[in-house]
Formats: sequence, C-alpha cells, structure tokens
Amino acid sequence: MLEELDALIEHEESGEHTFNHWACGWYSLFIIHETDTAALKTADDMAAALADYPVLDEEALSEKEHEEATEAWESWGRSDWRSTVEKALAEYAPDSADSYWADEILDTIEEAKLDTLWQQIADWLPWDTIAGSDGPTFNFRDAANSLDCATLAEFTGLPLLPPDQQWRREPYPWPGADPSPLVPSLPEL
Repeated sequence: MLEELDALIEHEESGEHTFNHWACGWYSLFIIHETDTAALKTADDMAAALADYPVLDEEALSEKEHEEATEAWESWGRSDWRSTVEKALAEYAPDSADSYWADEILDTIEEAKLDTLWQQIADWLPWDTIAGSDGPTFNFRDAANSLDCATLAEFTGLPLLPPDQQWRREPYPWPGADPSPLVPSLPEL
C-alpha cells in the first residue's frame, strides 16, 4: 500500500510521517496533500477494498505467512515437534528402558526425516499452521493423535507394539520348535 502511494505522490508534504509520543510510543501516518488527486483516489479505493476484506494483496500475505512459519519452524517448531514425537514414542519403551530411551532413539534419526513425518501428518490435519498476530501456531496437539504405534514403528524402524501387547522374544518351549525368538529385542540404549 505504501509503495503504491509513494509512487503516486507529487506534493512534498505527502508521504509517510512517523511520530513519537510519550503515551503511545512510535506510530506512523500516511498524509496525502489535497493536490495529490491520483494518490487520494488510490487511497480511497484501497480503503474501500479493505472495508470488505482486510487484505490488499493475498499473494504477498501468503508469502509473508509462509516466511514466518518457516522461520518459526527453524527457531522452535522442529524442537517442539521432536518433543511431541518423543513423548509419543516413550509410551512404547521397553520395561527395562530408562527415561531417556525415546530421546536417544530420536537422536539416531535425521532432522529431515522428522520434518518429513510432520509434513505427512500435517497433510491430513484440518489445519497444520495458523498465522496469528504473535506468530504462527503449529497444530502439534492434533498431530500427536496421529502418532500411533504403526506410524512410529515405520518412522523409527523399530518393532513396536501397543503397550497392552507383547512380542514373543523367547523360543517356543515345545520340541522341534524354531529356537530363535520371533523378533529382536528393542534397543536398551
């Protein structure tokens, strides 16, 4: 909006003016002199367009929201997503594992794979990211509900079962049975 109006103004008093006020802080006004008729007409058209829908350029807004979401993901989102996955994975830890088992499993997985898991789950959510005045919000709560046993087993490559089931790790006790266990033990780390 400012770029478009700046290109149209001709009078030296027209333009953006910034002020400092002890009670309000910094604020800016765009003043258009009455002789700048093209700028006045454009400003009126913009104000009318904003009355129905408060966005002048949907594409620019979308790009800005995407940039903010990418920056937030790099800054804190990936870390929060990792914590969400870690908490879900911890439910499937072996009884003998320590409290850091899930964290240590995730340490063996590349960030790109963690990002891919988020994208796969986010594609099925009603919403994955919402832009707000205080920055983007990622829908990790609903995504956590998608972190079921099968999803985590595929993601980690571990033979996971729901907590109410157990793998048979000992050979069958009858004569002639295969002496090897059915599955390898989960890593204890």
